[in-house]
Amino acid sequence: NQRDITMFKLLITFTLFTLSVPLFAEQVNTDTPKQDQYRYTIRYNQGGFNDNRSPLGKLGGGQVAFDIRLKDSPLSILISSEFYTNSQFPTNNYEISNFDSINLLYNTDFPLIKNTSMFIGGGIGRLSVPGGGSIPDSYVSTDALSLELGLYLRPYEQFGFHAVLKHLQADRDVNNTKIIDFNETIFLIGINYDFNLSFL
Repeated sequence: NQRDITMFKLLITFTLFTLSVPLFAEQVNTDTPKQDQYRYTIRYNQGGFNDNRSPLGKLGGGQVAFDIRLKDSPLSILISSEFYTNSQFPTNNYEISNFDSINLLYNTDFPLIKNTSMFIGGGIGRLSVPGGGSIPDSYVSTDALSLELGLYLRPYEQFGFHAVLKHLQADRDVNNTKIIDFNETIFLIGINYDFNLSFL
């Protein structure tokens, strides 16, 4: 239900910071950190994937994500929240009402285009779909695997654009009936905003 989704979002957020502290602490010199030691990226995407179960033949949605990276490290931790539906109020189990995940990404410069970088990685999360049936507002949830490959284009110092190609894998049976069944390739495009901070 919606309360479980909210609690899971809080758990994801707490886990992100719990994992990020030891990961980056190992790479930080014991001296006083330099200014702008950490780089953060907020990104907003729109896109979707094809699905024959939908009367439209596709599902549309988007992602809001927050990426934290030690400036001199190629690794970053990304926390994201996504949805893919046919309408504002999804009712079918092929619609993803919510997918929250934590991902580990590897970042590197893209040599062919100036001010461009690539990222690749993946993670795990929790996916929810409408339960349907006679109980309105009911949801069925399961664990899900997410892999992604993307490109950042930064023509300005802080604002930029990006494209993401994702693979999403999740399935769950309820009473011998397949309720959740996703093996999808998702394409997203969007905008991103970068900023730097240091922890003293």
